[in-house]
Amino acid sequence: MNGICCYLGLLAVFAAQIYNIPLSFSMLAYIAFECVVLAIGTAAVPSGGVIMATTLFTVLGFPLEIVAIVAGAYKIIDGIHTATNSIGDLVVSTAVAAREGVLDMEKYNDLTQSQLCGAEDPEAVLNG
Repeated sequence: MNGICCYLGLLAVFAAQIYNIPLSFSMLAYIAFECVVLAIGTAAVPSGGVIMATTLFTVLGFPLEIVAIVAGAYKIIDGIHTATNSIGDLVVSTAVAAREGVLDMEKYNDLTQSQLCGAEDPEAVLNG
């Protein structure tokens, strides 16, 4: 969940600045670690970032009032997270498949040249 990881890190720094909480390098490293752990454990549900932000702020000892402020605008941010997560998953799965040698480059090149858009039967293009 790439989007939520970035969001939580930015939100933690934002909250620290609002509440004048000093952030040392070790605290920033801890925030980065917690964001990665929470992003790995986040379920792909709508507005899951609000719950994860609450979890992060509880762990960090930050005031939870900032979650209420940000939750109103989260619906817009959630769409950006969905796009970021989808693109990230696609890139990583393609890279792993290519590295493992299981990516059919002929089909990959056919799909990247947008042959599906004009095909009579898209399944025929996918299945060869």
